Amino acid sequence: MAAAACQLPGLPGMYGLGIRIAVYTQWLGAVLMSHVDESSLPNVRILGLLLSASIALSLVLHIADKALQAAEIYITLLLGTGIYLPLVPVYLVRGLTLWHPRWDPLCWSTEKSAPAVAIGNLSLLLSMASVGVWFHATFLPAASPGDCVQYAFFLFFKVSLYHEASVAFHVILYLCMILVCAEIIMRKAGFRVKNWRQARRRFRRARSSRYNHDYTWKIICTFSNTTVVCILIAAVEFTVRWNRLGGGVNSFDTAAQIIPALLSIVCVARVVFHSYREFVRGSESDDSSTPPVCYHTIVAPPSCPTVPSHAPSPFSSSSSSLREDLPYDWTKTFRGQAVDVKTPSRAHTA
Repeated sequence: MAAAACQLPGLPGMYGLGIRIAVYTQWLGAVLMSHVDESSLPNVRILGLLLSASIALSLVLHIADKALQAAEIYITLLLGTGIYLPLVPVYLVRGLTLWHPRWDPLCWSTEKSAPAVAIGNLSLLLSMASVGVWFHATFLPAASPGDCVQYAFFLFFKVSLYHEASVAFHVILYLCMILVCAEIIMRKAGFRVKNWRQARRRFRRARSSRYNHDYTWKIICTFSNTTVVCILIAAVEFTVRWNRLGGGVNSFDTAAQIIPALLSIVCVARVVFHSYREFVRGSESDDSSTPPVCYHTIVAPPSCPTVPSHAPSPFSSSSSSLREDLPYDWTKTFRGQAVDVKTPSRAHTA
């Protein structure tokens, strides 16, 4: 006879509905801004760093007090590492292509983050991955399921949290995260393979002419990020439901749940609105700053001044000196822009 699911008391302050909404909003906002406007993406990343750092600190404190069940640690790990899990397919592609820059999605990204934010993300990822390895490799094998079983979301199925395949998969996943952190540290320290360095130099020279390739990678990354985020949200919500967590973890009637949700929604909405406003202003400035282009032809266009036939040309060979007081405006086009020419060039005056 199969064991019954546990009725866990639950901790709303760790993974309550308001906290989950705040985290989900940041995840979806990061996916949206990575596709629409990567220049505004660091603001959403900072919000995710703060949320994940708060969840990680609370997790470590509760683990030290031995106040969490296995399912609760599993849920908290998903919430804390969710901002980094969309990078798993990216680094999988990098490894399969041997870090070739043409097939490296990160080489086509224009996102720029502050050094302090990058160090914070690296430290948080390394610490959370270490906790994940400890939880699945040490805590779960030593724990006894008892009379009831705690469940987890694994490959779209409801499996026991102590299942060998689930434990092995998560151990490998968190170990790969630690290896990625080590690769980033080595790369920042200057360690690079010679062939990769030469390929990246050729890539930088040819990147400007590969707009279609850039846009294709953006579409693929957006689809991948959306898929991973949807799987993470489903994993958290199904795990909460299957383990019948109580204590009001699905209630939204306290300030501890309303405040983080509203702050996250307002921050993401502000970034989206600011990006849209900058886009509108840029479009208006481009339309207003485009100068009218006049061409010196036999029949002048209506927008250009008509030049009399007896007007002296500044490019004629009879000009013996530079003339600054020409009575007519002579224009020519240079790379699509109108340039006012009032004096002859050196080649024509020689």
